Amino acid sequence: GKRGAELMSFPGHSERISACRFSPVVTEGLAGVLTASVYDGTYRLWNNLTGTEQAEFRHSSNYTCSVAFTQSGQRVLSGSFDGSAIVWNYATKKLILKLGVEMDGQEGWKVERIRDRHEDAVVCCEWHPSDEAERAITASLDGTVRVWNTKWGNCVATLKGHSGAVNGCCYSKDGNKMYTASSDGTVREWMSDAPFKCVSIIIGHYGAVHNVAIATSGKHLFSVAEDCTLRAWLKVKLEGPPAPNTPVSRAGSRPFTTGVRASASSETDMEWYQWQQVAIFASPFPLRCVGGSTGEEDEEVACGAANGAVFLLRLMLPGDT
Repeated sequence: GKRGAELMSFPGHSERISACRFSPVVTEGLAGVLTASVYDGTYRLWNNLTGTEQAEFRHSSNYTCSVAFTQSGQRVLSGSFDGSAIVWNYATKKLILKLGVEMDGQEGWKVERIRDRHEDAVVCCEWHPSDEAERAITASLDGTVRVWNTKWGNCVATLKGHSGAVNGCCYSKDGNKMYTASSDGTVREWMSDAPFKCVSIIIGHYGAVHNVAIATSGKHLFSVAEDCTLRAWLKVKLEGPPAPNTPVSRAGSRPFTTGVRASASSETDMEWYQWQQVAIFASPFPLRCVGGSTGEEDEEVACGAANGAVFLLRLMLPGDT
């Protein structure tokens, strides 16, 4: 077919759509696209082969800002405008648990007791790449990221450090790192397990960073911002620790170590890394969302602009053919 042509549209929501995800698994009776609107309060499932609507439904936390599928496609995580997040079954549409909420009472009346909740809207959420990990993260306009145990619903850690709203988040391909995008103009890299510390801060954007995504190959990190740019970042392994007066890069991160020793036990044998900008795309309008391709070889990325345009880009570096 024609490259870049619209395949179909899904009319149905009465208000603006706030979240949209493809299902990892499409089977008979299950749609291929899940959409949600924080404004009309509904979820809708669509068959991406026929364009027909499979189901419309709501949950108690129906002001949905973000959705994410597990790798198996069996469960969905939803983040809401009120700061809450829920997990539900994709096939049955039934609620599995509310994150950060415990039920008091044995029989009869039961009371929900909120243990942990964001103080503002949950605008992005992501599952750990491995279903067995039973972990997920939520990013909020309250400036924090929360790590959740999705089996029991408790908050494992609250990540603080950004000085502005956290607009986007994602895991690395292997699940060992987490990346967050913030209105403070930075992207941060975090350990995905205890002690959950921030290991690097990527600078370069001249405005709020709206989202971040990792390529399926796991090689490049993409970020989009209010400064109308998409930037591609590459983590480069350095030969050793930086010199004392090494100038700070205007686009990238300071040299850092994750605590892994290269060989011996001395401090100088730590493995050192640095994020470097390898490509930039400039749009006429601010870029608000980004998603890496599912291809293992082609480093393709799609991003959406504030004027409604969608750009599909392929990262071409020196030496690529």
